[in-house]
Amino acid sequence: MCSPGWSYNLITGACYGVNLLPPRLSWMGAEEYCKKSGGHLVSFQTQEEYEHLLSYFFVSWDEMWIGIYSDDGEKWKTVEGHEIDILKFGKWCTNGYPGKFDGKHCLGFGSTEGVNHCFHNHDCGTYKMRIICKKQIF
Repeated sequence: MCSPGWSYNLITGACYGVNLLPPRLSWMGAEEYCKKSGGHLVSFQTQEEYEHLLSYFFVSWDEMWIGIYSDDGEKWKTVEGHEIDILKFGKWCTNGYPGKFDGKHCLGFGSTEGVNHCFHNHDCGTYKMRIICKKQIF
């Protein structure tokens, strides 16, 4: 059902592929990588899918890009175009608030001192992280 190296999740009906090997990529580079694989950076709309994402974090304990971004750092959208309240699922790694900077904000998932599985927002073009891709099975 899924390509070699990808795992299928019965609840979401999607395949997931994690790139744990170097090189790390910018968010834009990571989304392009996932598109070439037939998918997108992983995003979530439900608690079940968010919890599935957590299982990949526990494999590497490293920062990973997810397919959620914001043009202003306040309203967040998935790469599929759905608005999402990310704080419904988790919290910010940075003292409870996203970082402030100009330009497009892209969401990563990781940890920080004392806080496991939290959200980071970074510049989409320069900061580099590992990748989780998702492909829908039709």
